[in-house]
Amino acid sequence: MTVENKPLDKIQTQIEQKKLVISDLGTIKSKVATFQDALTLFQTPSTFNNSLASSSDATIVSATASNGAVKGNHSVTVTSLATATRNTLTGYTSSTASATVDATNGFAITVAGTTYNTNGNKTVSGVVTANAVTVLGASPSITDLKNWINGLGVNVSASVVQTTSSSNWALMIQGTQTGTTNAVSYTGLTGLSGSPAALTDTSVTAAANASFIVNGTTFSRASNTVTDVIDGLTLSLNKASASAQTISVGKGTDVSNDAINTLIKAYNEVMSTHKSMTANSANSDKPGNFAKSPATLSFINQIKDSFAKGISYTANGTLTTMSLSALGIDLQ
Repeated sequence: MTVENKPLDKIQTQIEQKKLVISDLGTIKSKVATFQDALTLFQTPSTFNNSLASSSDATIVSATASNGAVKGNHSVTVTSLATATRNTLTGYTSSTASATVDATNGFAITVAGTTYNTNGNKTVSGVVTANAVTVLGASPSITDLKNWINGLGVNVSASVVQTTSSSNWALMIQGTQTGTTNAVSYTGLTGLSGSPAALTDTSVTAAANASFIVNGTTFSRASNTVTDVIDGLTLSLNKASASAQTISVGKGTDVSNDAINTLIKAYNEVMSTHKSMTANSANSDKPGNFAKSPATLSFINQIKDSFAKGISYTANGTLTTMSLSALGIDLQ
């Protein structure tokens, strides 16, 4: 039996060796990918142009600078904040009270220009699609209507809450995105016309864009987070104020050493991994899995040769090559 098993044992050994080779290829691939990321970071000019932004009053407007943001001061006045639609309908006697939906036309809610109806219709730019949304049955309760609205999966939410007593309830409908393009409106609640007479829309906040002034120019945006007005700066509009605030952009923490050290570490790990994988019995007590076929990993030598010639990057539109010795890097 022992003799008969030898071919199988040989095959099993070969399989295990192949598994080790595949594992090593995965390891070297990971090391090279890490080196590539470090090299890309190093070759990006903004890596060495770290910026820091501050505000004269962050409760009104705050700012975050990305690497490469232009240094200097900016005047920002927050005239008004962007808001989302908010409606609170009161006068219901319980969470299961009738929503008083129009028996003929149903309830319709429009979110960012698209209208959804409890009869299943969806209307976009005047084009009606039947059975596009769930149909809500006749005489739904406010809880049924709340669940239907939330089930649409669009930028609107609804809730049913108790207000002043156990017999006073409200249906709250509000947009989840700010700005006029995300406005929410509705039709088809007959109770608002006086049946029951106590049903009223007591709290209405209209969707509005933020209005603000940057360096003398007035801007309007749907969001209170602004990324496209000052290059490299993200503004967070927090509170309206008649007073102009100063956003200062200065030099941040020097991260050049971190970038260089990360690159050196990644390079060294690639080379040491390659060395151990191609080591043979003549130079190592533990030959690597590629000892008999080092050419398989010859691309590593190409990386080493290219790296030794220096690193190229673009600065102010000009391609520049920097020697490693200029960075204090000595390739052994």
